Amino acid sequence: MVSSINRNHGTRGKECTGHVDRIYHTVTRKKFPFLGGIVDRFEILPLSVRICCVMIGALWKFYMLYLSVRFISEYESSIRSSSTLHMDLSVENNTVGVEAANHTVSQDEESSSYLYQQAQQEPLAVLTETIDSNVDEDPPLRVIHILTSNAEYQNGRRDTVKGVDRLQEVVIPNLVSSVTTMISPPYNYHVDVYLILAYKLKPDRRLLIEKALPEGVGLDVWDDAMPIGYNLPEHDGVSEIDRSLARQHRFVMKDKLEYYDFFSAFEDDMRITGGHISHYLEVSAELDRIHDEAPDKLPKEAKYPDDEQFHGPMSKVQTRRLIPGFIRAEVLDEASIKSLKSNPDTILPVDLEFDLEDEDGTITTQHRTFDPVPCCNVSDVATMSANPRHDEAMLWETGILGANVRQLPKSSTSSKSEILDWVLLQSGPIIARNQKYIGGYWSGRNNAFGPDVEKPSPKTPKYFAQQGGWMATREQLIFMHNYECFAGIFPPYDPPQYNNDGLFSNNVEFWSGGLQVYGGLYAGCNMQRVISLHPDHFSKHFLYHTSNNKQKGALLKDRVMKVNDFYGQLNSVVKAARRNIEQEKASATVL
Repeated sequence: MVSSINRNHGTRGKECTGHVDRIYHTVTRKKFPFLGGIVDRFEILPLSVRICCVMIGALWKFYMLYLSVRFISEYESSIRSSSTLHMDLSVENNTVGVEAANHTVSQDEESSSYLYQQAQQEPLAVLTETIDSNVDEDPPLRVIHILTSNAEYQNGRRDTVKGVDRLQEVVIPNLVSSVTTMISPPYNYHVDVYLILAYKLKPDRRLLIEKALPEGVGLDVWDDAMPIGYNLPEHDGVSEIDRSLARQHRFVMKDKLEYYDFFSAFEDDMRITGGHISHYLEVSAELDRIHDEAPDKLPKEAKYPDDEQFHGPMSKVQTRRLIPGFIRAEVLDEASIKSLKSNPDTILPVDLEFDLEDEDGTITTQHRTFDPVPCCNVSDVATMSANPRHDEAMLWETGILGANVRQLPKSSTSSKSEILDWVLLQSGPIIARNQKYIGGYWSGRNNAFGPDVEKPSPKTPKYFAQQGGWMATREQLIFMHNYECFAGIFPPYDPPQYNNDGLFSNNVEFWSGGLQVYGGLYAGCNMQRVISLHPDHFSKHFLYHTSNNKQKGALLKDRVMKVNDFYGQLNSVVKAARRNIEQEKASATVL
């Protein structure tokens, strides 16, 4: 029986072998004779060479399989990234401030020297830990710091010396100083840098940046990034649109949206520190708490010159528009200090006696001044200020005449409710008389500046306080793009809100200064910036303009003002607003 089975197997084996031989002969001799020639030459090769060729062929097949899998993975990742912008994200379920307000983890984890998108890692899930959670359990906040630079060398304008190496003298020192604070304790953020350059960056110049950046900080560069288009509709020829270089960071944000938790996009001479990011997240967390506890709707608030509401409850529709704000500052040099004259807005008294509430509810009066350390104390860069005094910081892009203050509702779940008690409502939003309008106590109320002085429009440029850039969490970007910015934040930039892909008429201030995000003109988002007026937090809202040249421009001389004086005047406005509240209560008691 066994021998019969073996004979059958042998017969079938010979038949199969013969069949295979016939197919082989047909393919290599009749159909494709050139293959037969290759096979003949292959058979005369030494055995070692033939084995090597077979291995190379096998490796090639595995490599092609790897490329196919990688292509499919990247394609699916891009689909997920683009769909993120269109998902139905509700504000109530995205408490971004709480999720990231205290990302201060140890640096024991291995840090990456390349961008997260290149690493093809999945995005972190939304964190739900509170601020008081164990910091060792939180992953590091993933920050992408985007800088836009228009010139590699100084052009001689704005009180600069033509030909000076701007990259080495301004950009790199400021960048390294900023990033170092972000990755160092107590923040320990994971930071990658993305440079958008108007010029072509040579390899040796890029190497200067790479060597200067701290270990673990990734670098990506988009050079020669100046947009090209028709400068005006009537133009026939295309040219570089230098005002729109500031638009390009929006493409980077959209492209990297899935891979980072926090986005910072600024001009190349703005110093952004880990402290600024931490404070932004902390204020965002408090705003989230206020929003969560707010009623869904309230009656419409009155607008000036009526009895504009500046305290009391706020609705969810109002509070979802609130976002932390910043003001640019410089450190006065000796020449500017000597030439500084009284600002035309200094009619209000500079009152630096602050009424502060203790934990037990006791009100004490403390003499406090502006603290320049959070923004402007740079000890690691020789060309920047070190240990400036409280009266040496100046501003030029806002003033007391355009100031409005408001007392925000207190959160019952916050342990730091004093952060957002009284706040400065920065200019910009243009809201009609609807449920979104947020009123404030104008500094000129009750004829404080005289009967003939009118309240400035929210769109008055000199009071807007453009920031030289802006920052936001991923969730805030998605929310603004989908719900508050009716023309969207991210590209494409299509009509009717945008002309010529957004290149026509939109300037630097529109894209990177905040006019779109915080303003109410066409394509505006109308996000309302708030600045804490508490002495422990007010100074954290200021950003150092490290070029330090605005104070020297003749056009801005009349607008230069000491930050300390501005703060004292804001305190005067808050005290006037409190007196108004007491009068309201007294009137209500009488009635």
